[in-house]
Amino acid sequence: MAKRRGGAKGHGAPFTSLFQSALSKQRSGRTLEAIMLYQRALRSDPAAAEAHNNLGCALLALGRLEEAAAALTRAVDLRPGYDEALDTLGVCLVELGRPGEAVPYLERAHAAAPGSAATAFHLGNALMAVDRLPESRAAFERALQLDPGYVAAHNGLGAVLARQGEPDAAAAAFRAALAIEPAFGDAACNLGRVLLEGGAIGEAVVWFERAIEIDPANSHYYLELVRSRSKPLEPRRLAAMEALSAPARGLNQAARIDLHFGLAKVYEDAERYDDAFRHLAAGNALKRTEVNYNEAAELGFFASLERTIDVPLLESLRTYGNPSEAPVFVFSMARAGSTLVEQILAAHPAVAAAGEIAEFGRLIAEVRPAVGTAAPLADVGKSLRTLGDRYLDATARLAAGKPRLTDKTLANFSLAPFIHMALPKARMIHVRRNWLDTCFSCYATLFLGSYVSFSYDLAELGRYYRAYDQLMTRWRAILPADQFLEVQYEDVVADIETQARRIVAFCGLPWDDACLAFHAARRPVRTASAFQVRQPLYDSAIGRGLRFAAHLEPLITATGYSLP
Repeated sequence: MAKRRGGAKGHGAPFTSLFQSALSKQRSGRTLEAIMLYQRALRSDPAAAEAHNNLGCALLALGRLEEAAAALTRAVDLRPGYDEALDTLGVCLVELGRPGEAVPYLERAHAAAPGSAATAFHLGNALMAVDRLPESRAAFERALQLDPGYVAAHNGLGAVLARQGEPDAAAAAFRAALAIEPAFGDAACNLGRVLLEGGAIGEAVVWFERAIEIDPANSHYYLELVRSRSKPLEPRRLAAMEALSAPARGLNQAARIDLHFGLAKVYEDAERYDDAFRHLAAGNALKRTEVNYNEAAELGFFASLERTIDVPLLESLRTYGNPSEAPVFVFSMARAGSTLVEQILAAHPAVAAAGEIAEFGRLIAEVRPAVGTAAPLADVGKSLRTLGDRYLDATARLAAGKPRLTDKTLANFSLAPFIHMALPKARMIHVRRNWLDTCFSCYATLFLGSYVSFSYDLAELGRYYRAYDQLMTRWRAILPADQFLEVQYEDVVADIETQARRIVAFCGLPWDDACLAFHAARRPVRTASAFQVRQPLYDSAIGRGLRFAAHLEPLITATGYSLP
């Protein structure tokens, strides 16, 4: 409950009596009684902002989020500068999954109470949720200036630093949180995650285990542990996960999702395929209720690109683009092997690997609508040149002066012609993998964020894959072969040296034997493949989908493809 500031001054006696009684109940933990008393008080005086605020805090404490948001919104409508209500409303909206709406309220709260470390922390959380990372970092740093011992702010700062590609600084922030509060499970788990992304797998496992010891009922900690191991899970850990999955445990939806995906991997590793799929089906069904996926809009976008882009348009506009040879775009369907290809290149001393940075997609939004319209060609061309220039400026820090920079943002596959027009000498590498293995691997993965929102329903996944495949067939036909290379994942597994040499040569670089030791390349990998690309090459993932084919009829029907 937020601390109540001020009293019930200026109100009538009935209101004051009810308000004070409600406040007393709230402070003593009798929240339901407090709610009823606040509601009675508000019938006496509907314009009492402090009662709306306290009612909102009580409802929030019980998890009645929509009702809490309504009460808190009423409080700030009545008193626009009410910093406590603004802050709590922002927190409530974040919990409702509406961080974009939360940010303005939290910004107002921070302006009204600039000395509140808690408000700065809450603002940092909301900003991070909407990918405003530099501002989020500043908010967490402000919270720590105000309160150097604010454990959650150290943890939040670590999270945003990890996302900004500063793993060492992130690890230091998580360690700072743990130095203050050794039993902080989230910081232990987050430290494990950033160590895993950096390749320190053994140490990462130690921290995931530590997090579980701190909170044995936290499903997410088990999921992270499961994803960081190649060895079978210890029987005591599996028994704990199975016990947590019992309906009587009453886990919230997010915890149940983590547990389903974690158990699915454990059972798959044990070749208990029916049990594994049962958990995958349950986890995906729950996750699908949380993601916002507009299938008609997504597939319609692909179709519009096919109608818009042709060879004459490409040839007429590419002459305007920035001629830099530095960028190498690596893209694929999710879980098709793009991280492996980027890791091979990342091991080369002339390559800086940026990972998934989404910069091109953000910048193209200003230019794409004009391409293929009646707009003057020269004007569109100049806009594309500006796009190329801005992309290079935005990624210069990541390139660190090296001749090549890889950008592994998967969504760039749909934008390949625009990349070619804005950066006509940029290389593009499209990684393909057996369609059934690709799709099943998507379905078996609980992705970070929501960018793979099409993967939690087998039929939607199948239709998306078919549209993706059709689009890439089109791009392969119209893009020049010296700028667009296709790499088959299975070929890399079968003969890594031949394929690695082919990839390096395509990028215009001399061969370096370090590319064969791709798993030893020291860089953060913030994808679902963070563990796999730290291992020497293996072929056990080939044919994975066929083991589950009996359960995949909706996927097979939606693609229209035959089984491999």
